[in-house]
Amino acid sequence: MAAFAQDGTAEADVKFPWSLRFEPSGDFEYPSTTYDVPFETYLDTTIPEGSKLFNIYATDAPTELGGTE
Repeated sequence: MAAFAQDGTAEADVKFPWSLRFEPSGDFEYPSTTYDVPFETYLDTTIPEGSKLFNIYATDAPTELGGTE
């Protein structure tokens, strides 16, 4: 997760994250009771390529040791 920058280029100064937190971007929402097709179908047909699905936050160390996000 830390080896590449946001644009996909190799990161020169890699800082391995202690933990990652994925937060939904809120750009997409699907009905929770729709089971007429596999969920992958919704992903393929309703989310444009390059869309932001999650905000990702990294913590650099355990919080008990002073880690910050």
